Amino acid sequence: MNGKAIVTSLDTILQWITKFVVLNLFWFLYTARGLVVFGIFPATAAALRVMHKWLDGEEDIPTRQSFKQYYKEVFKDANKIGWTLSLVGAVLFLNYKIIADSDEGVWIGTIFGFYFVTFFYLIIVAWTFPLLIRFENHWMKHLKSALIIGLVKIHYTIAIYTVMFSIIYLTLTYPGILPFFSISLFVCIWYWLSLQVLKKLEATVQ
Repeated sequence: MNGKAIVTSLDTILQWITKFVVLNLFWFLYTARGLVVFGIFPATAAALRVMHKWLDGEEDIPTRQSFKQYYKEVFKDANKIGWTLSLVGAVLFLNYKIIADSDEGVWIGTIFGFYFVTFFYLIIVAWTFPLLIRFENHWMKHLKSALIIGLVKIHYTIAIYTVMFSIIYLTLTYPGILPFFSISLFVCIWYWLSLQVLKKLEATVQ
């Protein structure tokens, strides 16, 4: 590899590092802009949308303008989906605490039912936001589609959670990367994995 090729490669790597850092910072900024509780879900959707553009070859889009525009566009639906999932998650956690803290024996059917519902819940969480930014549909239909796709492509669902827990572990081990790469890195791999399935789905529909 000659010197010019090395410089070009390093320049490309540095550009992508900068993109990831900027996207990560915008996620934190717009999450805070929505007072966290109303900002975290549209900020996540907006980060996925920007990553969607990048992975589709639109690498030169104005990141700030694109992020801000999609944050506004998806604000209501992202919060409806996010808070619906959060409330269900809170109920599941409460049930878990009740089961774990119960002094009496818990019927095995109750435990089985809890893990069964939790399994479906985690599948929906993994796929709803990629569907939201890829397809135009009612937000409730995204929840239903997420369950079906996540079950059929369960190996991708497992891969998404493997990546998520790996990045959480990495962030806890090296907390200094949190403001710079944590969210953008996860969003990149999350959407890339989702894209492998959603592109095939689009081709089938067409």
